[in-house]
Amino acid sequence: MPQKLSHTNSQALYFVKAVAIFSAVTAHASVIDTTTEVSTVITCLWDLFSSLSIGCFLITGGILYTRAPGDSARFWKHKAVTLLLPWVFCSGLTYLYRGLCGHGFGLWGYVNWMLGNGTWYYYATIYVIMLALFKPIWQHPLALWGCVAVNALVLTGRAFGIHPFAWLPFSEYLNILNWFGFFALGILLRRGGLKLERKAILSCSIAFLIAFAYVYRYGIFTYFHIANTLYATFGFFLLFFLGRKLAGSRLAPFFREVGTSTYCIYLLHMPIVQAVSRKVPVTLFHHLCIPIIGFGVMLVLVQFGKWVTARIPFGKQVRMLVGLR
Repeated sequence: MPQKLSHTNSQALYFVKAVAIFSAVTAHASVIDTTTEVSTVITCLWDLFSSLSIGCFLITGGILYTRAPGDSARFWKHKAVTLLLPWVFCSGLTYLYRGLCGHGFGLWGYVNWMLGNGTWYYYATIYVIMLALFKPIWQHPLALWGCVAVNALVLTGRAFGIHPFAWLPFSEYLNILNWFGFFALGILLRRGGLKLERKAILSCSIAFLIAFAYVYRYGIFTYFHIANTLYATFGFFLLFFLGRKLAGSRLAPFFREVGTSTYCIYLLHMPIVQAVSRKVPVTLFHHLCIPIIGFGVMLVLVQFGKWVTARIPFGKQVRMLVGLR
């Protein structure tokens, strides 16, 4: 059984989650614009930053993953309230909004929407699959390293144009072979006690910079490439190390507050930040600031939601429905 997370490591993970949700919002607020050299550089850098989100979330999920013999009923009862119910409710809310905007309704359309087949909800689907998939193997390092190896092999193949799963009838974002190595790595890190020596951080920094330069130079703006996977993985290590350094700072409560609100932001951010993005004229200011503005709007809405639900009947139930703690 992994040891209990220390306060410093717990705070570091909140920091990682805060940066990761900012990264996720950036992915849906900023679009690569090649109109000018300046707009190209700015929007490509934002796109690279947005590539950190899923890898960091999945590694963090693996670190936080603990199970016990015979815990399935208790485990899934808890997840039904904290994970599944907000997902179903919020995806229904955003699907309804989409329908009211003229895109139509339909049961099968909603199922695809909720599962993430062409929508940002694919992460929720992948995460739930991980929670179930790793129960039999989470205490077996060889199996976990096997998941990391298979994930790396699949994405290395993609780098060379080998795509053996192109025939699958759903989005490649829903293919667990593209993701489960991150989650397995998180479990392995927790088993190892989350020990990061200074030499390891120096090596990760160098590797991150190399991966960053390679991804930017060759325009690998996709999750499904081994170079981007390495970039996100080494990015996690650097963020976790920085989070440890900030654990005792005055910023720690802010990162904890954001880190506890990531699920709500993830579930509801897309239509909000895209509406905000459309309201800001497409200028250099837009390219430079729209991810920050979009994220700021979500943080304000979250705090407003907490303020309101603290003052109304059934406020606790409302918070539960939208994934707010």
